Amino acid sequence: MFSACKDNNASLKLRGSSIAIRLDTPDQKCPPGRVGIPHFMAPEVVANQDYDFQADMWSVGVLMYLLLSGKLPFTGSK
Repeated sequence: MFSACKDNNASLKLRGSSIAIRLDTPDQKCPPGRVGIPHFMAPEVVANQDYDFQADMWSVGVLMYLLLSGKLPFTGSK
């Protein structure tokens, strides 16, 4: 999620919604694969393991932190 410029009335651009998939049952897991924006990936996604809705909750938590603090929760090398 990035804005077009730093103005308060800048339009909001959302990315990554085209990679959504629908699971048939609540306990079904997504197949491994590193998809999405790296800053928001849960550890199991980065480790290339099967993942479920908890990985989405991780991403939501990172997004909430970003919206509330104005910075990403983790820093690392480029």
